[in-house]
Amino acid sequence: MKNRVILLILIILCSLFIAACSSEVPADVKIAIVFSDDNSWNRNYEAAIFRYCEELGWSYEVFTIQSNSKEQKQQIHSINSRGFQAMILRTADEDVLVSLIEQAVDSGIIVIDHYDISSEYGLNDKIYKVLYNQRDCAALQAEEYIKRCGDTGKVAIIAGLIGI
Repeated sequence: MKNRVILLILIILCSLFIAACSSEVPADVKIAIVFSDDNSWNRNYEAAIFRYCEELGWSYEVFTIQSNSKEQKQQIHSINSRGFQAMILRTADEDVLVSLIEQAVDSGIIVIDHYDISSEYGLNDKIYKVLYNQRDCAALQAEEYIKRCGDTGKVAIIAGLIGI
């Protein structure tokens, strides 16, 4: 997970550098993090982003909607009008949100799709996508285990979230 958070922050940094044509880390950056549900993985993810934002002096706001696409549509509309420079997004319903995502991109918001919005919507050349697979996730989990517990012994990793 740490590697993905670093990757997301790097994508935002690079995009802001290019936009500003500057070699300095931009200040006063506002990032919107849009989760379609509230679970332990997303809370850990938020904690990691919080640490990096604090380090860079950036602010962020988390939007969680429990998979309610109507509420997520209202939130993304709000993000588009409130001066956010970047949005990390997990959509509840892609069909409902495509036009708002396009509006965000057109207004200069860096949009990072964390869960692979379908290419059929024509957004591939407009947004950043962070893709991962179970093998990469398992490698990250193993690295974390070794860091915390050492490199000997037997390990069983049971993937998933409570209730799924």
